[in-house]
Amino acid sequence: MKIFAVGHSTFKLELNGQVIFTDPWFGTSGFVNRLFARRIFPVGVRAKSIERCDLMLVSHGHIDHVCQEAFAVARRLNSLVIGPPGIILRARRARVPHVHDLSPGGVIKRGDITITGVPAVHPLSRNALGYLLEGERSIYFSGDTRFDWGIVEFLKDRAIDVAILQVSCAFYPWLNGADGMDVNYAEELAKAIRPKYVIPMHFDCAGKYVDLIAGKRVTEYDLELENSLERFRRRLLSHGIGCGILYSGQTVNL
Repeated sequence: MKIFAVGHSTFKLELNGQVIFTDPWFGTSGFVNRLFARRIFPVGVRAKSIERCDLMLVSHGHIDHVCQEAFAVARRLNSLVIGPPGIILRARRARVPHVHDLSPGGVIKRGDITITGVPAVHPLSRNALGYLLEGERSIYFSGDTRFDWGIVEFLKDRAIDVAILQVSCAFYPWLNGADGMDVNYAEELAKAIRPKYVIPMHFDCAGKYVDLIAGKRVTEYDLELENSLERFRRRLLSHGIGCGILYSGQTVNL
């Protein structure tokens, strides 16, 4: 199994002979991206250079998780786009020919891979979804979600090889706090679901909180961000959970 970090929550997964992209966001320009989703790392691959994509797994519709360039890739390469109903509506409007809507608990088989929708609690996106992929290895992709015991209950009997977990989130006082996980909540989820290995994600976007307790926000790539991620890695190791930090453009073979 090979995992390549495109950036933020976008990963290229090579599993059971299939190429899968998670939360395919390739946007780098435009007023909306600069205002609400400014990247601090260059994107690891341009959409137009992608030569194969069998599946796209989209957790929700926020601008830093899916884009029109992704739908163009799906049209060009006949990819199957999987996501909650709102995503499928957008994909159909973008003339993507192969789509499949999924909800928590829903299952789809694609070749030797079984894909299960996992609950997610993301207050600003009602139908947000996580994914569990089971093939030669099992991968849990959290998408954007708060720590929630319902997720733990859903995954408690699953043997998870790799968990790709959100570690940076927005914070809105009027929303009763964070809209997802920072490194502290991600650590708690990892301890609860006990994957063999964790890859942190969602730290490429300026303005998010990587450590709510310390008040650390992502602004640029700096030593504070690197230290926050390294502390997260070391804490997981102390609990017997492996962890590797993938920056945009980096690959791990597991």
